[in-house]
Amino acid sequence: MNALHTIPARAQRGFSLIVGLIFLVAITLLGVIAMKNTVLQERMAGGMRDRSLAFQAAEAALRDAKLDLLNLRAGGNVCAAADNCHPNNPIQLESGFDAACTLGRCFSANGLYAGQPAWVTFPLDQGPSVVHGFYTGSPAIAGVAARPRYLIEAFTDQNGLNQPKGYYRITARAVGANPNTVVVLQEVFAP
Repeated sequence: MNALHTIPARAQRGFSLIVGLIFLVAITLLGVIAMKNTVLQERMAGGMRDRSLAFQAAEAALRDAKLDLLNLRAGGNVCAAADNCHPNNPIQLESGFDAACTLGRCFSANGLYAGQPAWVTFPLDQGPSVVHGFYTGSPAIAGVAARPRYLIEAFTDQNGLNQPKGYYRITARAVGANPNTVVVLQEVFAP
């Protein structure tokens, strides 16, 4: 070979080390980015699972409220006098409903409480809302931070006569495994 085209051995020292270190840094950065992406996806999946758990708990509270309105136990049996069912069952339109939402049953002549619906006026995470299973004996829901709760509001007609209609708005609130994951559902029910 021609001596003019060769690089002296002294000038070649450390060049392969620098190239190797650059590749090592690039591979490390790719690994860190992949790990961050995986952790983020795990957190998103956990959040979706927790939201789904809270949603299912809120649906269970809606079903429990309907059983309460129908004077039924969790198994579908009619509440006996000795059972811990709602004291004003069976419901005869707005019997047992009042403006204070006693025992989770709300009734106001204009449908509002201090200018707002009951589910806004009264906190859904404590009384007067009712805990899932309190009247029906439904079992606790596994995996949630707290048992879901619900309020039942009785509707009146809209023509100003305040006649009972037999429609009820049920508002249920539930949390997932994380108490910060909250789901609120509503349903209008006509027994």
